[in-house]
This record gives sequence, structure tokens and C-alpha cells, in this order.
Amino acid sequence: MGLITQPYQLLICLLPLLFYSQCSPILCSHHQSSALLQFKQLFSFQNHSSFACEISRPKMMSWKEDADCCSWDGITCDSATGHVIGLDLSCSWLHGNIPSNSSLSLLPRLRKLNLAFNDFNYSKISSGFTDQFPSLTLLNLSFSNFMGSIPASLGNNITQLTYLDLSNNSFTGHIPPSFSNLQQLRHLDLWDNNFVGKIPASLGNNITQLAYLDLSYNNFSGHIPSSFSNLQQLLWLNLEDNNFVGKIPDMFTNLTQLSFLGLAYNELIGSIPSSIFELLNLTEIYLSFSNFSGSVELYDFAKLKNLKFLSLSNISLSVSTKLTVNSSFPNLSELSLPACNISEFPDILKTQHHLEWLDLSRNQIRGRIPSWMWDIGVHTLLVLDLSRNFLTSIDHLPWKNLESLGLDSNLLQGSLPDLPPHMVQFSISNNSLTGEIPSSFCNLSSIQYLDLSNNSLSGQIPHCLGNSTLFTLDLRMNNFQGSIPQTYAKGCNLAYLRLNGNHLEGPLPPSLTNCVKLQFLNVGNNNLSGKFQNVLETQHFKSWI
Repeated sequence: MGLITQPYQLLICLLPLLFYSQCSPILCSHHQSSALLQFKQLFSFQNHSSFACEISRPKMMSWKEDADCCSWDGITCDSATGHVIGLDLSCSWLHGNIPSNSSLSLLPRLRKLNLAFNDFNYSKISSGFTDQFPSLTLLNLSFSNFMGSIPASLGNNITQLTYLDLSNNSFTGHIPPSFSNLQQLRHLDLWDNNFVGKIPASLGNNITQLAYLDLSYNNFSGHIPSSFSNLQQLLWLNLEDNNFVGKIPDMFTNLTQLSFLGLAYNELIGSIPSSIFELLNLTEIYLSFSNFSGSVELYDFAKLKNLKFLSLSNISLSVSTKLTVNSSFPNLSELSLPACNISEFPDILKTQHHLEWLDLSRNQIRGRIPSWMWDIGVHTLLVLDLSRNFLTSIDHLPWKNLESLGLDSNLLQGSLPDLPPHMVQFSISNNSLTGEIPSSFCNLSSIQYLDLSNNSLSGQIPHCLGNSTLFTLDLRMNNFQGSIPQTYAKGCNLAYLRLNGNHLEGPLPPSLTNCVKLQFLNVGNNNLSGKFQNVLETQHFKSWI
């Protein structure tokens, strides 16, 4: 019996040791934790370095020498080897320079590196930077104050990269040819930099796994590559605000998954390819500010049942707004058609009950606002711009949640309308309005921009406007009488005040000294009296009269 049970007794004795060796965590090595602590010493921690983050914290502050670095905030380790494979220091308050020979080179197994939303004080990416991380699959340097050109070797060394975000920095130069080697890349974001030159055709020929491509707000030039037709998995394509020229290539037949298309603010010519109207997954289209020719019918977009945002402003096209009989239109959240030679309110608006943004400014719309417009987005409309048309009257404003309303440079007569309580911006300048400012304006608890200039308004300026949330107040060139409000309180936000060209009397109110942000003041061509010096010498004016 003893001989039989002895092996089992031995196994029972060894079980705790076996269990411990298999289940105890693998700690990161001393040289890795030392490398990370050296990297920490490069920076100071300033919360304004991550001001764009909704939530931020100084992750490195919790790193301690006597702790396992795999437990540190922002660190991910391989559970089998203890190697550091992920470093996420996004939104970490970092301020300082990253040298070309930083200690991060001692983390060669790194797969994910996220340094977004910090301030690296115009650091450059050295030519050897990408040599240090051959296993990298994610690199995010967005919103972190980098500058300089992208190393030509980038695409040669980190060929497993699937996610690359360099947006909102000061990078310059061309897209390196080596980018053609990043054949696993699915996300490429170069938005808001200073890149130049032509887009290499290889971007479409070689990187065919791309689902997200954003090259907007740069200085790219030349033609849009026709090779983009190979990007059949593309969901997002944004080329806005560059210097692209020529016609839009007929590349959309294969891009059946596309949901976002931004081509605005370029020098594109020709017609809009009809294949765009077959992209049934599109939710957003931005084609504004280009030199297209010909005409476009709004009902061409009627097939796009998922469409939510449509912007065709300033496109040199003749935009027809009539719908055919029994045609329907997708329920939009935003419709932007300024400077499109429109002469009437588009028929499609009659079916739009969920609009949040409507811009019909700089058109040829005449007469009264039709009564059926009052049903458009009654509970949803936030922004309405009808400025620079030929409108003659506006009866009332039924949009209870409206925040921004532009009615300037029309032919409006009559009195000022009562405004919705949540109004933030209101402009009705350059019209022929008469009467006084309604007392209801004192109930505007969020108003920041108020422009009533160049009308024939009269009466006194309500004293509540001197103690409000206003940042800009423009009442010039009217017939206002009485005194300037005396009620400017401490914490006054006013930065722009224009009262010139009225019949105001009395002194400049001493309480204006509470408006420490005041930069522009014009009170000329009134009947003011008294000394201005005590008020003016306390302000840091850029302009005053």
C-alpha cells in the first residue's frame, strides 16, 4: 500500500508549487520599468496640455519605482512574458520634448503607442523612431503639438500598422512613398496639418484595407487619385479644404460601404458624378465651395434614404429645389444650401420635421416666409440662417429650441420678433425695422451675440443688456435715445460694444470698467458728455472711438 500511495503523496506535495508557478503574475523586467521612469522624467504635468480632452489625468504621476510597471496607469503587458506591449498616455497632461534617443527604444515589443492630446512642444519624429517598434499596430500622435516631416522610413519598419492617427499637429512635407508598404492599414488620419504635394496613387493601389481615410485641412494638390476606387472597404473619405483640382474621378461605383463623403473647399470642376447618388449607405455629404458646372436636382439625392447631412453651398451649380410628384426625401438633420441661386423655399422642407440646422443664406428668396415653414423642425431646429435674401416680413418664431438665427441683410419691416428663450446668437442687421427692443429680450439667459445694427429702431436700450451674458452687442446706426446702461457687473463678458450712430446722451458708464475683456468700443456720433478717461485707461482696447 505504501508503495502505491507514495507517488500520489508526492504529487499532492508538489501541487501548490505547480499552481503557483502557472498562476502567479509575470512581472515586467527592471530595464523596462527603468525605461518608463526615464521617459517620465522628460515631462512636467500641466492640465492645459490636455485641454481638448473631456476627461484627463496625469497618468504618469502614479508610477512608482517599487511597483510592478505592468500595474501602472496606461501600461499593458503581455501576460505570458511580462513585456510591455501597450503604452496609452493620451490625455495625460504631458508637456515637454521627446528626444530622438528616448528611452522608449527599450520597449521593442510595443504594439500600441498612444500619445494623443498632450503638448510635446514641437517635437519631431526622428528617422529612427519607427525602427524602435517593429511590432507596432497602433500609433496615435494626434493633438500633441508635433512638427516636421514624416520619416521616409516609416512605412518600411512598421508594416503591421493598422491604425495611424497624426491629426491636428504641425506636420509638413509629402506623404512618404513608403506608406505603400502599410498594407494592413485600416485607419489613416492626417487631418489638420501642413502636408503638401500630390496624393500617391499607391495609397489606393496598395492600402486596400482602408476603412477610414481623412486628409482634410492640409495643402495637398493635384488630382484626386482614381486609384481610390480600389478602397472597397472605405466607410469614411474626407478630402476637404485642400487644393485638389480637376474633375472628381468616377470612383464611387466600388465604394458601396461609404457613409461619409467630404470634398468641400477645393478647386474641383465638372459635374457631380452620378455614381454618388447610388451610395445608399451615405449619411453625410459635403460638396461646398467648389467650381462645379451644370446643374443638380435636389431630388437626385432622394435615393439616399440614410442621408442626414447635406451641404451644397457655394458650388456654382444651379440647384433645382422642386420635387417630382409622389417623390420622398430622406429625413435630414442638416441642410446647407447657401449661395445656390435658390429663389424660393425648397419643396423638400415640407417633409422635414427633424431638422437641426438649415442654412439658406445668400440666395434670391423673396417675400414673406410661408406659413408652412412654421412646421419645419418645431422642436428640433437649433440653427436657422436666412440672411442675405429678399425677405420682407417675419410674423413669429415658432422654434422653441432655436439657438442661432440669422436674418441680416434682407428687406424686413415692422418690429423685432420675440426670441426663443435659449437664443445664443441673433443677427437682424441691415433691414428696415422700427420700434423698440422688446422687454422679452431681458429673458435671454444664454445670449452671447446680438446684432441689431443698421435699422431704424428707437427707444431706450434696456438696462438688462448691460448685465447679461453678451460677448458682442452691436446696436449702431439706429435711433436709440437715453443713456448707455449703467449696470455692467463684475465678471462682465462683453468684448465688442458698438453703439455709434444713435442719439445717446450722458456719460460713458463707469461700470464698463468691470468689462475687463472689452477690446472694441465705438460710441461715436452720439450726444455723450463727461470724461471718458477713467473708463478708457483701465481697458486694453484694440480699437475704440
